[in-house]
Amino acid sequence: MSISNKIHSAIEEFGMFQGTNKILVGVSGGSDSVCLLHFLNTCEKTHNVQVSAVHINHCMRGSEADRDENFVREFCQKIGVPFYLEKIDIPKISSETKTGIEECGRNMRYRIFNNIAEKSEAKIATAHTLSDSIETVFLNMIRGCSINGICGIPAVRGKIIRPLIYISKGETESYCREYNLKYVYDSSNSCKDYNRNKIRLEIMPVLKRINPSFEKCFKRFLGSVAEDKNYLENISETAYKKTVISSEKHEYNIEAIEKLPPSVKNRVIYKILENLSNKKNLECKHVNLISEMISDNKNGCITLRSGIQICISGNILYKKSPQDEKSIKWEYKLKNINFLTPLGIIFIIKVVKREGFNVFKAKEKNNIVGMLDYDKIPKNSVFRNRREKDVFTPINRGVTKSIKKLFSELKISPNDRYKIPMIGVGNQIIWIYEVGGSEAFKIDESTQNVALILKGESINDRRY
Repeated sequence: MSISNKIHSAIEEFGMFQGTNKILVGVSGGSDSVCLLHFLNTCEKTHNVQVSAVHINHCMRGSEADRDENFVREFCQKIGVPFYLEKIDIPKISSETKTGIEECGRNMRYRIFNNIAEKSEAKIATAHTLSDSIETVFLNMIRGCSINGICGIPAVRGKIIRPLIYISKGETESYCREYNLKYVYDSSNSCKDYNRNKIRLEIMPVLKRINPSFEKCFKRFLGSVAEDKNYLENISETAYKKTVISSEKHEYNIEAIEKLPPSVKNRVIYKILENLSNKKNLECKHVNLISEMISDNKNGCITLRSGIQICISGNILYKKSPQDEKSIKWEYKLKNINFLTPLGIIFIIKVVKREGFNVFKAKEKNNIVGMLDYDKIPKNSVFRNRREKDVFTPINRGVTKSIKKLFSELKISPNDRYKIPMIGVGNQIIWIYEVGGSEAFKIDESTQNVALILKGESINDRRY
């Protein structure tokens, strides 16, 4: 089968042109994307599609990146394809968002692709090849993936299509030679600092020496694995529906989950977590934790990275209803501080003279959770939970932070942040439970009266 026929075969098999006649092609300027753009451009009449191209300059390789940009622009002009250009400083964004260069680049590329495609109601065509799919399988295997990870790159995902998924990188280069198409070479592809490049440059050549038809054989393997995966997913979907107690209350039957074979059980748990978390920040460890709790007949909760809590109680798995922090505002005057907080703890303020401070401190050391200079505390200060725009200056740190940022750094669950007791005046925070006091209200040599914040045992435990 010719290279062109292989591409046609993938397009037809996966219905890549169904639902739209507009295709936006991501073009880097390498052999893969040049092959893809040229091929799709020749399909405009036979398949009644309108093709456009987008190139993204990542501002990473200096003059080489500018060379690629100019090459793609000129190539599009030559073959009469509408051209979009975006420049983004990936190193800067990567540093600001604290994400790896590769991950940051990929995220930004797809964000730009989606923005342009939405305006023109187009599908997005990327130049991922069979070679890319094989490399992805090896990367996933190294990370300890499930069967989903060894299926390779999907030919279609949403509005993203990959017409080259049945041909290798060597074949895209052959296509370019056949049609006398020039392309550029990305020097970063030879850098072995990236794991994908290590696989491409070191592992793949060895496998091809063992079996020159390795890529062709691996394609059959991917097809076989995909069939098994689809079969398991169909079974899991049926099993999942039988575990649902209440969709509105987000409740699932533990007994129905427990009876499932492991391969189906874990898929069902994953589907449940997807449903309860809107597919945000899920990890295999969350599935494993839930699976272990079910197997050990344990009650308890796990917190996903998004802050959502998934709980097991008796025979029910459910999503703990998040409370709207903005609607839960509690506040007390300091003189009325003896009360039960949302943490289930009673707090009491005791004011003592500086000279008697050490004696009282020794006596109540197990109950003291905070110490402040009483005379520095404004009279209108209140005992409350957090508010928008609250700021705090920790003692001896020399920095002022927003409470939102501080709680994030302390890894306090978003569902629990409204519970944390603090003393504040306006948006200035004087003291935070289990964090400490503010620099401006610390005890120093000039302190005359000390405000001790004590943790009580019951509502009758009065100490003032």
